[in-house]
Amino acid sequence: MKFSPGNAQHIGARSEQQDSFGFSDPDDRPFVVHAGVAAVVADGMGGLANGGAASSTAVHAFLKAYESKDPAEPIPDALLRSINSANHAVMTLWRKSGAKDNLGTTLAAVVLHEDWLYWVSAGDSRVYFYQGGRLTRLTTDHVYAADLDEQVGRGRITREQAITHPEREALTSYLGLETLPHVDRSVRAFPVKPGDSIVICSDGLYRALSDEEIAASLEKDARRTCETLIERAVAKHLARQDNITVIALKCQEEETIAQRLAKPLAAAAAVVVLIAGGFSFWWRSVPRIILFAADHIRIQAGESAVLHWSVNRGTVFITPGIGRMDQETGARSVSPLRKTTYTLIAQNLFGSDRRSIDVEVVPPPQPVALAPPVIAEFRADPPVVKAGGSVRLSWKVEGKVSEVRLSGQKVKPQDSRTISDMRGPTTFTLTAAGPQGQAAARDLQVAVSVSQPRIILFTATPKSVQAGKSAVLKWSVKDATAIRIDPAPGGAELELSGTEKVSPATTTAYTLTARGAGKPATAKAIVTVVAAPKTPVKIASFASDKPEVREGSVATLKWAVTGDVRSVTIDNGIGPVKSADSRKVTPSSKTTYTLTAVGAGGATNTAQVTVDILQAPKIEMFEAAPDGQGWRLRWQITGADRAETRVSIEPGVGRVEASSPPDGLVIQSATPDQYTLTVEGPGGTDSKHVTLLSKSGPSH
Repeated sequence: MKFSPGNAQHIGARSEQQDSFGFSDPDDRPFVVHAGVAAVVADGMGGLANGGAASSTAVHAFLKAYESKDPAEPIPDALLRSINSANHAVMTLWRKSGAKDNLGTTLAAVVLHEDWLYWVSAGDSRVYFYQGGRLTRLTTDHVYAADLDEQVGRGRITREQAITHPEREALTSYLGLETLPHVDRSVRAFPVKPGDSIVICSDGLYRALSDEEIAASLEKDARRTCETLIERAVAKHLARQDNITVIALKCQEEETIAQRLAKPLAAAAAVVVLIAGGFSFWWRSVPRIILFAADHIRIQAGESAVLHWSVNRGTVFITPGIGRMDQETGARSVSPLRKTTYTLIAQNLFGSDRRSIDVEVVPPPQPVALAPPVIAEFRADPPVVKAGGSVRLSWKVEGKVSEVRLSGQKVKPQDSRTISDMRGPTTFTLTAAGPQGQAAARDLQVAVSVSQPRIILFTATPKSVQAGKSAVLKWSVKDATAIRIDPAPGGAELELSGTEKVSPATTTAYTLTARGAGKPATAKAIVTVVAAPKTPVKIASFASDKPEVREGSVATLKWAVTGDVRSVTIDNGIGPVKSADSRKVTPSSKTTYTLTAVGAGGATNTAQVTVDILQAPKIEMFEAAPDGQGWRLRWQITGADRAETRVSIEPGVGRVEASSPPDGLVIQSATPDQYTLTVEGPGGTDSKHVTLLSKSGPSH
């Protein structure tokens, strides 16, 4: 089948382009015959370091791995191997960079081979398929929103909690991890026909355009489709518009892909250009200026205007006096002394495009003498406050004002402010300055009254406690600037009213001292300490939350010991512990833990708890052999003797025994062409696949 490709990029509102894209070599005809043509988009994660390096490394490594495909290797297997190779390359880049944060990038790729489509993805870059007027998303976004929606379905959280969760859009799988948690891919080929379109894009596109808007932007020409999508996304003027990258593939009739790609000067032939260790693609067509504008076309002398531009497929020059620009999309501030016509020229090997705008310079207006500002209001509420109290100042300045200050601090022309902890009479000065230096000022004095400190309440509850127990001191003081309790409970500064817990070892008299403007006030509260009766040591509980765990998994031991306890220990490397606590353990084999509690006089109690190791089931054999019009499946599983172990074959077979019947299990149909044997037990899960030779269509 014949297809035409197109691509476009835009930097959005970001400071750098962190997306990358690429194609496999379309001129390698022997390779195209068995592997088709691959197209890939990667979106470097802007929140992590070196996102652009991560995305270009991923694209390069993916295509290099795919181009090593052997004719006998199924395309889905080659795609899975290639995305894992790209992940390894990003991890290697991170280790060599010495960066503290991980490198990260998404990746989405497709392969068109004859009349069949394959895809693979990790992250939130997408693959869309358009057929018969309907747009379908083929990939799944690997974001935390999917886990939240699952929790809603299970009743663990509400729909509102899922929608408003701050980590809803966080990625759960991307290139740059030790292993990829999720990979979305086509296991079997997807048929395509003339008139169909495939779109690969980074999230900068679909976060600006809805699926309906994307579908409405698809045109007959793939290149024009990409440009239209970029234009409509940029036209939204989103404040945080991400980088946008789009690849479109338009399926057409007549020529095969190999024939089309063999034409030496086809309009859509791709030229790979290596850039700073990465690469991007340029198409053999003249450049196109999408945008060239100024934020202000009329400025005063001495002011600046900002030129904005966006160009597809060309080197950018701006005249006069600016020269070559390094980015196809950008902005530049200019400060012309007179009316100036700025011309943007975009050019490449195949032609050029130009556009001009005028920036007019007008003289600044002559200053007009202004009246000084007027302080219409400046007052204190109350005008007299108690020592340590607060006063609220309010003011209003009318007229032309450039600056207002309250006792040296810059404030708004009309506002209020609360001044706390007044210690003595204070004069506040409000000054207002006009734009031409004219000023007004007013003083306001606030008086402070002085009162003797008073202790309203100082008690201890209870008045008598056992050794090691606590009592609560409670107090309330008026007209004081500071209070202190001796001996100090905790040593921190105290509020005028409050409570504090104390645990004296012996009978203690606590003294409260309140200080203020007059004579200090004092009060006492006594806490009597009596001996606590001795009680025998007792192990109230000692248990594990999991009597059985998988090897390497964690169990939690929890215990409580009461009475007059001198020491508590647990063997097997744990040692001394608190009387009531918990401890996580990771036994490598069946282990019995012994808790020993020692009380007064050496009396000892012990208790034991055992944690056993669950053995994981393992599939030793799973194979298929032809049997007439069907297939005969045989399998063997060890470690599946527990009652709760479940063994199944999918699709279509369901639950089976841990061992196949002596003569095997006969499957009468050869479709589907792959069966999966899965064993799930308390000790873990294992699965294996068997692939049957398809009787029609391509091999997988």
